[in-house]
Amino acid sequence: MPDFQASDQKTATIPITNHGEAGSFNSALVIGNWVAYSIQYFFLAAGEQKNISHPITMPLVLGIYPVSLVVTLEGEEAPLAQRQYEDIELLSPVEGLVITGFHYVVDGTLFWYISGWIAWGLRVTHVGFKFENLTPAPISGITVRLTINDTYVYNSPLNDSLEPIAQPFTAPANAQIGVWFNGGPLDWGEPVPNHASALAEVLVNGVVVATGTIEFDILNL
Repeated sequence: MPDFQASDQKTATIPITNHGEAGSFNSALVIGNWVAYSIQYFFLAAGEQKNISHPITMPLVLGIYPVSLVVTLEGEEAPLAQRQYEDIELLSPVEGLVITGFHYVVDGTLFWYISGWIAWGLRVTHVGFKFENLTPAPISGITVRLTINDTYVYNSPLNDSLEPIAQPFTAPANAQIGVWFNGGPLDWGEPVPNHASALAEVLVNGVVVATGTIEFDILNL
């Protein structure tokens, strides 16, 4: 099974022969259920063959996809010919990003834990994580995301910000980067839970390439 990287830009060149009368045709290269596709328009004389190029951007969601080609006469909906190709598999575009730890700030004191943390009361004002780019080249189009208790989702650039935002950035080669999520004490709502879980994710062009989870207790002191 051929494999590609998610969000890759590729061009498929497909020979098409006209066994009927001269005419104008459309060909559609389709990935999945039209998750991604490329449509080309061309003229073929009777008996003529042309190599039709289909530039296409791979979907962002990883997985296995069927691939097909549909040829129609221009202005018609019913296909003249249809061919199913071998399935393709979309893989992560980056293998070199690793989450190395989490941190949080309680009453102005920084705490680092690789495997777990405890948060005192509701005084947690900064949470985040750090990750490493283990590849020998910089990686661009990175965004980071933190989800707490499946409800509180934060997106942030590298620099501290009063309101978390999503902003793609580039990670230098072999760099370790800390990412903060700011904005004041977390609003847990009512009742306040006594336990929470956090999911940190690193994304490249919208594709999750590294994840890390951590559990922490909330102690109302």
